[in-house]
Amino acid sequence: FVLEGSIEVCIEKDVYYLKESDVMLVNGCEFHSIKKIEDQNLVLILKVAPDFYDDCFPIFKNLKFECKSFNNDSY
Repeated sequence: FVLEGSIEVCIEKDVYYLKESDVMLVNGCEFHSIKKIEDQNLVLILKVAPDFYDDCFPIFKNLKFECKSFNNDSY
């Protein structure tokens, strides 16, 4: 979640540009990197350990999520 500024997120071969208030979910098995675009950035990053859900939701490890709150064409 971009709280301030803007960043570039690369996932596999795709590049996304996020600005303030944009959110993106990256699955654990995806190669990714984050690079700053502006000098002043504030980003909230949360990591969810799939093992945490073993008891209550065993198939969690096998799920792939899609979550992008932005349209990359309009950056």
